[in-house]
Amino acid sequence: MMVTSFLNVQFEQMISSLPPKEFSLKNPPNPKEMECLGFKFSDVTLDFKKGFMQAGCGYKKVNTPSDSAVCEKFLDVLRNGPNEAMKMANKFMQNPEEM
Repeated sequence: MMVTSFLNVQFEQMISSLPPKEFSLKNPPNPKEMECLGFKFSDVTLDFKKGFMQAGCGYKKVNTPSDSAVCEKFLDVLRNGPNEAMKMANKFMQNPEEM
């Protein structure tokens, strides 16, 4: 019970310290990387049910992304990211004092 009370106080302080941010529910901002995957948000819905909030979103297909340079970098990181992470992990396991 005390832990729950402590967490509630901490969450209230954290939420009150964040500045409010507004965005349109009919035309939400979309990261350019999302277009590389072939879709973007079209709308956002917020439903309040029995003491909790449920967020949902619609999407529409994108045939050609708006920025091809961003897509090249993003897709390259998606393809090569796991290999790079494994190389870093192996390097760390061999010489942990260098990191």
